[in-house]
Amino acid sequence: MGAALTLRRPELAELRKWRLTLIRHAQSVSNAGGLAQPHQAIPLTAHGHTQARALGATLAGPASAVAVSRFMRAQQTAAPY
Repeated sequence: MGAALTLRRPELAELRKWRLTLIRHAQSVSNAGGLAQPHQAIPLTAHGHTQARALGATLAGPASAVAVSRFMRAQQTAAPY
């Protein structure tokens, strides 16, 4: 048996330092057409690019980490940030 792992419970003040933001991709061509094509390379619409720029302006500031899926629509949404 391996050594036991001891996890400590973080203090409330320490937790308040963290901010987790989950964002869905902006409007894609398939969203605009009412289609569901989750595993294809689908680009954003012009409106989706406008949404992504607005998101980038809203989230402006330092981030310790950003994780983005490999899909084109997610990459394009995250690009302005």
